[in-house]
Amino acid sequence: MLEAAQRLGYAEADPTLDVSGMDAAHKIAILSSIAFTADLDFDKVSVSGVENIQLPDLVLADRLGLPTVPVVFGAGIRYTTTTTYV
Repeated sequence: MLEAAQRLGYAEADPTLDVSGMDAAHKIAILSSIAFTADLDFDKVSVSGVENIQLPDLVLADRLGLPTVPVVFGAGIRYTTTTTYV
C-alpha cells in the first residue's frame, strides 16, 4: 500500500515523518501558533502515528462500518487576548 501511495504522490520517498505523524504534528503546531498567536512548545505536542495500527484494527473498523482516515487536531491551547483602545 505504501508503494502505491508513493507512486501516486501521496507519500514521500522517505515516509518516516508521515508514518510517525510528525509531519502532520509540525503542520498543526505551525498553524496553531499562527491562529492563536501563541508560542508553542513542540515538546508538549502529543503525536501518534499510524505505525502501530495492525491489520486486526483495520478489519474491526471495517466490520463496524467505521472509516479509517488520518486525523490531525489541535486542542487544549490556552491564550489570552488584549484590547487596545486608540
